[in-house]
Amino acid sequence: MDIAKAKVSHSSTVPGDAAATQHTATGAGKDLPNLDVLRSVAVGLVLVGHINGALSPRHYGTFHGAFGVGLFFVHTALVLMWSLERRPQVLDFYVRRVARIYPLAIVVVLIAVATHAKVNAFRDDGSFFLYSAPTVKQTLSHLMLVQNLFSGNFIVYPMWSLPIEMQMYVVLPVLFFFLRKNMALWTLLLFWALGAEFAHKAFGPQEINLAVAAPYFLSGLMAYVGFLQRKAVLPGWSFVVALGALLWAGGHAGDWQRGWWACLALGLGLPLFRQLQRGPLTRAGWTIARYSYGIYMTHPFAILLGFYVCRDFGRPVQFAMLVGSLVTFSLAAYHLIEVPGRRLGAKAAAALARRFPMPVAAEPAPR
Repeated sequence: MDIAKAKVSHSSTVPGDAAATQHTATGAGKDLPNLDVLRSVAVGLVLVGHINGALSPRHYGTFHGAFGVGLFFVHTALVLMWSLERRPQVLDFYVRRVARIYPLAIVVVLIAVATHAKVNAFRDDGSFFLYSAPTVKQTLSHLMLVQNLFSGNFIVYPMWSLPIEMQMYVVLPVLFFFLRKNMALWTLLLFWALGAEFAHKAFGPQEINLAVAAPYFLSGLMAYVGFLQRKAVLPGWSFVVALGALLWAGGHAGDWQRGWWACLALGLGLPLFRQLQRGPLTRAGWTIARYSYGIYMTHPFAILLGFYVCRDFGRPVQFAMLVGSLVTFSLAAYHLIEVPGRRLGAKAAAALARRFPMPVAAEPAPR
């Protein structure tokens, strides 16, 4: 969720919303508080789901946290299409995404391995605070974010989604260049239907991989097309109501395949809502969205400190430790790792662009 400061082209503006400016935590290059709220809700669902698992392990595995990841997939696909629109070069995109994701992921894995932190929560018996004792091969696969291609332990439980996201990055520029010449919603709906049918037949409802995640990402691409082609007609406050309904539906979906439908509705509906007016909700959404990657990656350590290290203390102390450590960890992750990593990635991308110039995307095809 890069904080974009570059000017956006006319084609990137939000139709029907004259309030769009160029300050947002989402990376869209426009002031889209609806997306900040969406991203903050997504990371909140993941956090609350894992807190619930720590406090009541028998309830761990409900779909609310997983649906939060599904919302991340939709949001990420949308804002990265805007990122490609601002800098439509494939090599630049790959370099920046690697610099965005890998530094913090590497640090988190190394800390977990070095400290033997009990941040692996996956076990059939409902145990939550576990250390995976990874082999060298498992550690290396995590450092390279390819652990989903191998069987074995998860070192830090939220990291299962990062390999899927990185694999999506490989194909996203192809879809971007395709859409710039074929800006038609029906094509994406066809891809969505075919992808969902394949994943439904090939994998079980509880399995998650790139094929199962594809309908979530495609929903984000539908939102991208919608923002270019549709006018926002619904009042901003109704977005909060609609999002609440989607959270209820998605959280009760129960598995990844049922969750497709709520995220499809989200992708189709996002462009129809005017942006929320500035206020406490949008300011909170912007702040949480800004630090959301750090929250996502470091919250297992905060939960560990709050509910395992402080397990002999009362709930007020436990939650104080959780909140205090999570704020500290996410601030440190953003300012000490994410921001320097992005700067380094930008410099590397600029140097490579000068050395290996690549063709840019054409303007979107007329409707």
